[in-house]
Amino acid sequence: MSPRYRISPKGPQKLTDAEIGAHKDGRGLYYNYHKAVKPLYKKPLYRDPRAFVALLIIVLLAILVSEVALKEEQEKKPSATPQRTR
Repeated sequence: MSPRYRISPKGPQKLTDAEIGAHKDGRGLYYNYHKAVKPLYKKPLYRDPRAFVALLIIVLLAILVSEVALKEEQEKKPSATPQRTR
């Protein structure tokens, strides 16, 4: 459903006090304000054991993947100096 806009050369229509009062919602405003201000989590991530273990596993996997990629890159890359045989 597309919104309806009333654009006139006279400018915007003035709202009555009843129309303004119908859209006032003090509780909703209060709830939205506190929801926006309050952090999403209660504990910091490093103090929550599950989150700490999950972050630790992710970091260790990232280190493992980078080490394997680095090792494979070094194996594919030929050495700069040729080896001499005697």
